[in-house]
Amino acid sequence: MKRGNLLRKKFFDLLHEFGNCQDEQMFVVHSYNFKEKISALMKQTKDLRNFVKGEHDFVLVHRQYGIIFLQVKGATKSTERNQFASARKQLDKDMESLIHFTANSLKGELKKKMKEEMFREQHKYVVMP
Repeated sequence: MKRGNLLRKKFFDLLHEFGNCQDEQMFVVHSYNFKEKISALMKQTKDLRNFVKGEHDFVLVHRQYGIIFLQVKGATKSTERNQFASARKQLDKDMESLIHFTANSLKGELKKKMKEEMFREQHKYVVMP
């Protein structure tokens, strides 16, 4: 198993243990691949290069804290700066994919709730175990 996969598994196990021990009610999505049209360009072009692509390492939907994006990166002293910058860019893509999903896949009250959620404080974190 690759080092990155081992780190994500270890982190998932920690989240699971934390949720059970602290009775934290949350829904966890792990390693979800996405490819979404960039919202700002959706009406301007059909050019396939204007897609945002990536993988959500972890998306937590927490009853109290809302939506939380986590990017897990393995790094050494020599790579930590690059890995951190890469993870921050990925977190921006994570948010863009949620905006697209909300705008194009949800309807009614759920769409309204999600829009409200997105304008609350955003929770995006880089995890470097």
